[in-house]
Amino acid sequence: MRSLARRNLNLYYPLRKKRAEQHWAGACPTRLLADVRSGKISKICVWRLDRLGRTAKGLLTLLDELQGLGVGFVSLREGFDITTPAGRLMAGVLASVASYETEVRKERQLAGIAKAKSEGKSWGGRKAGTRVKLTEEKEVAIRQLHQQGQSVAAIARTVGLTRKTVYRALGRELIGG
Repeated sequence: MRSLARRNLNLYYPLRKKRAEQHWAGACPTRLLADVRSGKISKICVWRLDRLGRTAKGLLTLLDELQGLGVGFVSLREGFDITTPAGRLMAGVLASVASYETEVRKERQLAGIAKAKSEGKSWGGRKAGTRVKLTEEKEVAIRQLHQQGQSVAAIARTVGLTRKTVYRALGRELIGG
């Protein structure tokens, strides 16, 4: 991508996943597609095909739209360009592979979750309605560590509580507790 920037090409809309999704969504892709449709963009270049979509159907629909609008599409990692017949074939195959990889990853994740549940493991924090027991001993330790200049994150690790609980304990101290 940096080499493209050195060639004086305009670079738009860095697409970064914020969470695992079945499709790409948000302001950047929406603006990107609007600019493609209005003719402001003549070529889209991505590092990997899966940066643009997760399902073969979604990717192929998007690539068909780009081709219909005369907009080029290049995937640097996979090394293809949809302006050529071979590139379109490669895009279809790779879109299917990307979709397959997503499905396999999801299966592995679900299997891992099922295994963890069967072993009695839990994740995701406390159950709703449970309260943290902040003992007086821990509260004193929090105050001492804070007075020594330690960060809230370091204090939380030391006393085995969340940062939120440490902030709450320090807040009580600051307002007279």
